[in-house]
Formats: sequence, C-alpha cells, structure tokens
Amino acid sequence: MSRRSSRNGVLIPGLILIAVGAWFLADSLGVELPNMEQMWPVFPTVVGISLFIGWLVSSNKRGNYGMIIPAAINFLIGIFFFGFTFELFPWSDMAIYWPVFPLIVGVAFIAAWLFSGLRDTGLLIPGGVAAAVGIVGLGFTVFGMDETVRDMLDYWPVLLIVLGVLILIGGLLGSKRRSSEGGTSSQDYKGPDGV
Repeated sequence: MSRRSSRNGVLIPGLILIAVGAWFLADSLGVELPNMEQMWPVFPTVVGISLFIGWLVSSNKRGNYGMIIPAAINFLIGIFFFGFTFELFPWSDMAIYWPVFPLIVGVAFIAAWLFSGLRDTGLLIPGGVAAAVGIVGLGFTVFGMDETVRDMLDYWPVLLIVLGVLILIGGLLGSKRRSSEGGTSSQDYKGPDGV
C-alpha cells in the first residue's frame, strides 16, 4: 500500500470523527444546538461530501468520475431534507416536491459527465431523462395544470434538443482530445512489411 493511498484512507474517517467529537463537545458544554430531528440530513450530506473528497484525493480522477454520482445524490438529498427539517417546507408538501428526487439524480449524472471532462456522453441520457422527469413533474405538482404550464409543456422537445446538443459537444470534444493525444488512424498504420 502506497503512502498516498494510506493517507487517503484516513482522511475521511478522521474528518468525520473530528466533526462528531466537536458536536458532542459543544453539546456537553451547554452550547444550544439544533436537535437530531432537525440535523439527521447531515448524514447523507456528509456521505456526499466524503465521497467527493475521496474522489478529489484519488490518484485516478479520470477513471473514478463515477464517484460523483453517489456524491452528488447524497449531498443534494441531504440539503433537500434540511429544507423540511428546518421547516422551510412543511412535510405535508412532500407530495408536491417529490419530483426533486429524479431531478437530483439527473443533476448527479450530468455532474459526472462534466467531471469526466465531457468524455462519457453515455451519462447524458439517464441524466437528461431523469432531469426532464423532475422538471416536468415539478411543473405539474407545483404549478398545476394551468394554462401557462400547458403552454410550457408544448416546448418539452427543447429538452431533447438540448440533450442532443450536449451529446454532440461531448462527442466532438472527446474525438478532438483523442486525436490530439496521438492516436493512430488506420491511414497511419503500416503493417510488418511496411505496407
């Protein structure tokens, strides 16, 4: 085991223990802190931050960009639930805000595509579909089916166009990057006889 991977393996547990210890120390010193009913979303949030830190300190960032998906999902879900535990939204409104969950998944896949250096365009399809489901769902649940929303839904194909443009950009940038890295084309290849 290399010294770097050993350091990476202790970073996240060390930070978590420091945070938990500081919380309990402040509580035992009588510092007024939010109760656990309000603070439980810190767990998925910390998991998301930990996964992101793990990706940051990994030696193979290019190959590990898939870690961004669970990191973003956990972090954003934790932040979303904080809105309910700190009473920005009543829990009874969860029936209205449920489309935030597929939207978060879509954002996570799109973030992974961005962290892949725009190379892995396959991430855009599930990301675009989940984000579209979330956006359209929020349109229905938050705004209802009034005339404005019906007019906006006439333009849903714009989401497909944007997704197609992102796939093209990622594909073009990926092929340009591969050709600049010195990949050999079939025209440059000469067999063992020099032909």
